[in-house]
Amino acid sequence: MAKLRTAAVRVFGADYSEKRVCGNARFAFDFYFPDEETVVEVALSLRNPSSEYERDIFKCLLAIEGGCSIRQLVFITKPGGHFRIFQRPGATAIRTYADKKYRLKIDVREICDAPVDVKTAVQHVALYQTSKSGKRSISF
Repeated sequence: MAKLRTAAVRVFGADYSEKRVCGNARFAFDFYFPDEETVVEVALSLRNPSSEYERDIFKCLLAIEGGCSIRQLVFITKPGGHFRIFQRPGATAIRTYADKKYRLKIDVREICDAPVDVKTAVQHVALYQTSKSGKRSISF
């Protein structure tokens, strides 16, 4: 995580990591991009039955209730996380609830199994993922 945070600061030109946005709860997100209204959580154990999936969603809902502008939560997980999380009925119900009540879109993206150069991965996200408005987009 330290290498990822350092590379992200170099690429984005600002530190978006470990941002406390939940008021009195003092929760922090791995990354929060306010201009994109997006939270990114590195949740490598998402494929396990007891993961941080629900807790991270709840942190976003608390932040939204507290006036923080969040429209998207992106989980980055190990291979198998996407499939396993969306196979659990409870996880699907929570995702549906967050979208319906808070307009929070939840996405799960898997990293590849092979070793990856962190700097290259962050640059790819920053440079090649562009939204229609021309702003940087952190969608994976």
